[in-house]
This record gives sequence, C-alpha cells and structure tokens, in this order.
Amino acid sequence: MAECCVKKDATGLITIQTKSSPIKTRVWPPLLLVPVFVLVYFFLERGTNYLVYSILSMDRGSHLTEAVRFFIFEVPKVLLLLTAIVFVVGIIRSYFSPEKTRKALEGKPLFLGNIMASSLGTSLAFMMSVIGLSLPEMIILKKVVKLPLILIFIGVVASGIMVVGYLFNMIY
Repeated sequence: MAECCVKKDATGLITIQTKSSPIKTRVWPPLLLVPVFVLVYFFLERGTNYLVYSILSMDRGSHLTEAVRFFIFEVPKVLLLLTAIVFVVGIIRSYFSPEKTRKALEGKPLFLGNIMASSLGTSLAFMMSVIGLSLPEMIILKKVVKLPLILIFIGVVASGIMVVGYLFNMIY
C-alpha cells in the first residue's frame, strides 16, 4: 500500500500526496447538497401527488392510480435513502481501517480487547446489512468474509425480509 500524507491549507483544500501524484479535493461541497436532499425528500410526496393527480389526471382511489403513485413516490425515496446511507456508512468506515483498529487494540487486556473488537465488528456488520441484499454489499462482504458465512447472511436477511413482509400483509 502506498504511503500518503494528508495536509489541509488555509483555503480549505485537502491535499492527499501519494507516491504518484497529489489529489486536491474540497470537503464542503457534499455538505451543500444536504439541504437539497432534505427538500427533495420532504416534498417528494407532494410532488408525486401533483404529478399523478394533476398532470397525469388519474382517478383517485383506483388500484392502477395507487400503484403508479406508489411507484413514483417510493423509487426516488428509496434511492435517496440508500444514497444517504451509503454516503454516511462510507464516511464512517473510512475511519476504521484495519491499521487504526489494530493500533486501538494494541496493549489492551485480552478481555477488554475482545469486547472492543466485537462491538466494532457488530456495529460495522450492522452498517453493512442496512442496505439489505445488494450486489455492492456482497462484493464488500466477499473481501472480509468467507462464502459459507455470506450464504448464511443472505439466508438470515432474506428470511427476515420475508417474515416482516408476511407480518405486514397479515396486519394490513
């Protein structure tokens, strides 16, 4: 792995110097998108209703109308939430490199080290399972977990999704 140095100058630019070439990036532009994200998320239902009932002139109460409205409302909402979750989890995971974890656990008594490592592992596993059964998650898991455990994970998550789906169908 290439050694690197991270420096921040007075203008807010972060320079990442690797052996090949420096990379400059600004930290604040993604933060400017947070208000846009929040506005789109909170006005999504209103915009969907306007599109379905006013622009498309579909009848209220029809099964077709509700299916179209559900699709137009839920797809962008899920994509927005997935984007937010992947962004936040990516930032959090970037702080927990194997080297940092090893340094944090060095010199700790065995029992305390095991508790710290298991709590970190549990929280990272939860962060990875938040997005469910997706291809990017399976690629990430393949790097750190053997195939039998990935298959168990898929089985547990798929079973949980099916059970919750059946319960909601029974309730509603």
